[in-house]
Amino acid sequence: MRLFFLILSLICLSSSFATKLYWIGGTGNWNATSHWSLTSGGPANVVTPSVGDSVYFDGASGLTVSDTVHINTSVNVSLFDFSLAPAAFKFESTQPFIGISKSLFANGLAVFVWAGYWDFNVTTTGIISSNGQVWSNDIKKAGAGSLTAGNNISSTSDLYLNAGALVISSRTVTIQNFYSLGASPRSLAANASVLNISGTTWNVSTTNFSILHTGGVINLNAFAATNFIGGDVNYNILNVVNGSVTITNNNHFALLKSFPLGNSIQIANGAVLSLDSLKVNGNCSNQTLLQAVSPVGLIAEIVKTGHPILHAENLSINHVMAVGAPAITYQVALSDTTNLATNWVFIGKKYHWIGNGGNYSSNLHWSFSSGGAPTTCFPNKADSIFFDVLSFSLPNQMVTVDTAAHFGYMNWAGLNTPAVLKLQEDMYSYGNVVLDNQVSITTDSVSVGFLFRKNATLLSNSAIF
Repeated sequence: MRLFFLILSLICLSSSFATKLYWIGGTGNWNATSHWSLTSGGPANVVTPSVGDSVYFDGASGLTVSDTVHINTSVNVSLFDFSLAPAAFKFESTQPFIGISKSLFANGLAVFVWAGYWDFNVTTTGIISSNGQVWSNDIKKAGAGSLTAGNNISSTSDLYLNAGALVISSRTVTIQNFYSLGASPRSLAANASVLNISGTTWNVSTTNFSILHTGGVINLNAFAATNFIGGDVNYNILNVVNGSVTITNNNHFALLKSFPLGNSIQIANGAVLSLDSLKVNGNCSNQTLLQAVSPVGLIAEIVKTGHPILHAENLSINHVMAVGAPAITYQVALSDTTNLATNWVFIGKKYHWIGNGGNYSSNLHWSFSSGGAPTTCFPNKADSIFFDVLSFSLPNQMVTVDTAAHFGYMNWAGLNTPAVLKLQEDMYSYGNVVLDNQVSITTDSVSVGFLFRKNATLLSNSAIF
């Protein structure tokens, strides 16, 4: 009888304190005592894991690629470690979640046949060490403590920061979507990290959220439109790698970069997009759209920080106001504005005539460099146009002004062969005109000619009229 009470007391004592339990015996059910031992590869124990215990799967667990651990009961442990298990065995479960109060260590091989999520209710400190594991279930960080990525994280599912701290500094984290919602204090330490978002959502509530992002990069990789609800905080670099993006809240970016040609960047109506640098990819046929979500209602705003000049090209700006002028200059070239998009300053580009004679309206004859490749763009009233030594390889080539031509400056100086400028339509000058003694100017009608829209100087240099 005394022996019975001694055994019962030991069982109760072991249930009162955190225990290290090791899986044994290959395939089996989580709640079977025959699969748990107090030592690696040891004899079966008389208890199964409970709250606060640490569970281990290792080389003595008897698990091969054909074995399955059936998690057939709720799991809430302190540490879940299968990092030393050598095979790609399976975890199978129908439980809604696996609860972990401290750390998770993977072997990079195991397969999870399970639709639930990892519930990290960390109150002190914990670690997630993937070791190359590609997670297929949501990871949710709860509890006021801190969870640190021991190495890179790769997941085909979502990452949630619901409470406490998540530390991913200097790590590469690849996930579907990121959520940090609610009012609990939450902090994301992501200095020098790379966050790859393959889904279409970054959603952060503004209350009690903070981020450390010095040297960090967020890549939005979805080909579909991504919603970036930033939470009113400061980010380092946001790369829009594929697809369009809608940015909500008053966020700041050291660099906002859009890679797709002619992409769309939308700013929530009434929101302020603050940034040091903006880089977009566009041309005259495929301008990047910078616009408010709705063309009516509150205007979206952009504020430049740092150096007081923002320079951008190939933008079509709709219902977005540049804030801080004239102290801050917002320079745009090859761009257009509409619908109360104010305080943008248009600056010109340099166009060089190429390819011998032809029609002024042909893009094949305009380049952004002397003798360079053709552009899809066309000179306008802010631009400068040049006819130079690389414009003509044959004498007496004719430039036919077949459409009304607007320019800010025109220069023919430096020709090395005679050339002809034939006016079929008017040329509108908003600045100086410099001609050359080797250029001849002819017209189809006395009613066409040069029209100066501003005070300017005409230097004929003995050009022939």
